[in-house]
Amino acid sequence: ARTRRQAVEGARAPSGRRIRLELRAGSGARYLPGDLAADRVVASVTGAVRRRLGTGASYGKVVLEKTTMRYVLLLRALPVVIGALILLLSGCGTLFHSRALSLGARANYSQLVKEFEPPDRNFSKMPFSELIYLCGAYSGLKNYQNLFPCLDAAQTKVNAGEYYADLWNHSSLPLRMRATAYIELGQYEKAIAAAESSYEMVINKKLEKWDEAQTLDVLGVAYGLAGINEKAEDSIRKLKKILYSGSLGSMEDSINIALARIYISLHRYQEAINILSYKYEDVSTFAKAITGWDVFIHEKIPFEFIKNKSFFEVGRVTEAKEGYDNLLRYPFIRNL
Repeated sequence: ARTRRQAVEGARAPSGRRIRLELRAGSGARYLPGDLAADRVVASVTGAVRRRLGTGASYGKVVLEKTTMRYVLLLRALPVVIGALILLLSGCGTLFHSRALSLGARANYSQLVKEFEPPDRNFSKMPFSELIYLCGAYSGLKNYQNLFPCLDAAQTKVNAGEYYADLWNHSSLPLRMRATAYIELGQYEKAIAAAESSYEMVINKKLEKWDEAQTLDVLGVAYGLAGINEKAEDSIRKLKKILYSGSLGSMEDSINIALARIYISLHRYQEAINILSYKYEDVSTFAKAITGWDVFIHEKIPFEFIKNKSFFEVGRVTEAKEGYDNLLRYPFIRNL
């Protein structure tokens, strides 16, 4: 958070002044992501970051110039703005199945099932753009009786070349949801097989880093719970590589949650605490305000629950109880 503030201050620095960021290996400073700095700034950094205003001698220092910062931020915003304008002008309704996406994003699974479940549960007749969200609703409701037939139909469509919903390639998602269900049912060997197939698809199809991170999350947990520690460690290394690359920008919370989940599966609770040692609200607050999905349901609950469970497991019972009590005060949880 401090690094972000410093970078923003650099963008506001008086004309002719520059910010110099000093990187020292071995400290615990957070990584400076690519969404606030030019791509040339950092590839993989695990160093202390210290702000100084000066003329900028270059002895191992990284210099961010005010003009560079402004142009980088502007250029990165342009594709989003242009894309939004194109969608508005062309008619979003033809490109997005807004209702299903909206219900799923708000975790309103019961309503999604009510509106989209076919009367005869003949999932094969549904378009993939609706079916994948229905499968997600069954997964959220832990309705395995309907989930597995739904995923069978979705996988058949993926195999036939139908795997887009809302302009996103969801081809690896049915296998990932299947792996998650097997983990919840304690069938770890089946979970590993499904997650490995999902990950192979992500790599072979060159899908987005977001898909890779989400699949590594499930795969790493499956390995950890099955006692295959070295492969769980490999998932951790790959997730950290994505995190340090900055390729997911302000979505680092999702990777931190994934890392913490894997650490818990390996009974390394202190490391889970360390990775979630910050306040959820203090990071990427702007992105969380504009994403359009319910970050409380999809991120804050797992973030806080994992942290509090880890507190309990290492004997920090008072902190765990305080954290659980805070979660229970939210109306959404009270009304479950």
